[in-house]
Order: sequence, then C-alpha cells, then structure tokens
Amino acid sequence: MRRILAMCLGVMLLCAITPPLAPAQNGGREIKGIVVDASGTPVIGATVVEVGTANGTSTDLNGQYVPG
Repeated sequence: MRRILAMCLGVMLLCAITPPLAPAQNGGREIKGIVVDASGTPVIGATVVEVGTANGTSTDLNGQYVPG
C-alpha cells in the first residue's frame, strides 16, 4: 500500500513540475517571421529550418512562417 501511495505522489509531483518547464524551452519567446526576396516580394513555400536541428516549416502564401 505504501508503495502505491509513494508512486502516486511521485506521479503527482512530476505532473506539477513538468508544465511550468515547457514554456522555458525557448525562453517564452515566439519565433515567427516573413521570408522575402531581394525585391521585397514574399517567398511562397520557402523552407525554414532551425539551425542544428531537424525542426522546420514552410512559408505560407504571404511568406510568413511560425514553427510548429
């Protein structure tokens, strides 16, 4: 019985600590932007990749991107 109680308390503690840590992964900043060519025209479908990772996304019809 004590073992089950200890396990339940451990899971509750883990759940209480984990959500506050998630926003700290990027410092609470939102990363977004617009890709344009040399003349300032938005680039549709450009691939944007975070350096050093496989995280990436494509620009929309307005050249905007928000990594997901």
